[in-house]
Amino acid sequence: MRSWQDDSVKSVRKPGGFDGKRFIVLHAGHCGGFVKNAGLIFASKSKKMDYHGEMNAEIENQLIPNLEEPSLIVMDNAPYHSVELERQPSSSWKKYEIVEWLEKSNIPYDKKMFKPELLSIAKIHKTKQYKTDKLLQENGHEVLRLPPYHCQFNAIEMIWADSNILQCPHW
Repeated sequence: MRSWQDDSVKSVRKPGGFDGKRFIVLHAGHCGGFVKNAGLIFASKSKKMDYHGEMNAEIENQLIPNLEEPSLIVMDNAPYHSVELERQPSSSWKKYEIVEWLEKSNIPYDKKMFKPELLSIAKIHKTKQYKTDKLLQENGHEVLRLPPYHCQFNAIEMIWADSNILQCPHW
């Protein structure tokens, strides 16, 4: 399998004296090549691992305006694509928090139930909604998410592996 990051000289490497800055690459393609004017490489403003807000802003400002028609966006499960709109109940939640979530979601439960029973009900009604998906859907696009850890289904991985990527006229 090929990857855009490997042991070759052309690969992306962490330079000496690395200050923690992250670079984000945003681009999209279709059967005719890259989406014109959608390519963007920028340095994250945050030195933290969490640069999700920046990525969503760039999708809104860079990608969406350059999509010419309603599109099906094939999305991988990178953390910055998978920020949930709303936290879902988990075993780390306190009982009263689960009850509040159930009530806010209009899900019936028995007040005498114990925490594990409440979590079972919440799990049945659990739906993951992602910020990126909502943003794209609000702009007339549909999202198809790839299964986690299956980069072989992600066409962009094969494009990044192409050594001629930086000579692409669509950038």
